[in-house]
Amino acid sequence: MTTLVIRGGHLIDPSAGVDALKDILLKDGRVAEIAAPGKLKSANGAEVLDATGLTVAPGLVDIHVHLREPGQATRRPLPPARLPLPRAALPQWPPCPTQSR
Repeated sequence: MTTLVIRGGHLIDPSAGVDALKDILLKDGRVAEIAAPGKLKSANGAEVLDATGLTVAPGLVDIHVHLREPGQATRRPLPPARLPLPRAALPQWPPCPTQSR
């Protein structure tokens, strides 16, 4: 079993309402325990990663996207790409016109 302790990081998890300094114990790639710094119960023998001064957060997704072919800086993105779409419109998103050229 692989264990890792992320020690002293600033944990931010809006879904759990956490915004504080915490120690995190990972076992086999999964969170096993979260506690105040120095208070983990089962961290014996674990590899320790010092996260002092760092932010620790659950998986983040980069939603940055370009809707055109790479390297074609002279082309503008599709006008609808700059406008917010209602959720119901997403399945009807038109194909990129440059894909058929």
